[in-house]
Amino acid sequence: MEQGTHIKHAICQTRIGELLMLKIILFNAPPYSGKDMVAEGVKNILLQNNVPCRIEKFASILKDCVHIMFPYAIEIHNMCLKNPELKDNTFPQLLNMSYREVCIKMSEQAIKPTFGKGIFGWVLGQKLKQEIGGIILISDCGFIDEVNALMNCLPSDSYGLIKIFREGCSFASDSRQWIDENKLDKHIKMCYTLQNNATKEQAITEAYNQIMKGMFNEKHHRKS
Repeated sequence: MEQGTHIKHAICQTRIGELLMLKIILFNAPPYSGKDMVAEGVKNILLQNNVPCRIEKFASILKDCVHIMFPYAIEIHNMCLKNPELKDNTFPQLLNMSYREVCIKMSEQAIKPTFGKGIFGWVLGQKLKQEIGGIILISDCGFIDEVNALMNCLPSDSYGLIKIFREGCSFASDSRQWIDENKLDKHIKMCYTLQNNATKEQAITEAYNQIMKGMFNEKHHRKS
């Protein structure tokens, strides 16, 4: 049986009521570990099979603030999207700071001290209150206060957490950290650790299979 047939069969067997309930999958991983790539791959599979799905980020509003304050920040951000390693390069247009450093300073020294450590989770929660179903993939999870703020704003038993490990990757250059699921305010339906040391196709497939199994109780396996 071909890959597409496997997936469509699994989606068709998933209970309709489950798909009508909002599911939120949190991706927790250090820089360069592939979290955005995995989230994008899972999103594409779901959309190809007519499952409503999109990617959100806690840091979206933070980047909006940075882009307003620094006129060249959008251009630099687009450069970093094409070449992620540029996030740690300094730029004179950012007061000789890196894009990552500017975001960290704006978050940790300006916004959070003023509005609270969970502000980005609260803002995202207000936005997601309008959702009536489908799957939201949050690809930049790394602050427990933000996750708890989101959960308290948007109560649900349909949260999942995927931690992505990759050899040589750590939070040393980042202000985010690993999320301890035991310290979350609300219960999560699924928690899975993914070792991303092989191909991107294998990582995407493994994440997709675990989401379908953990969030929808599906026992199928998509082949990579």
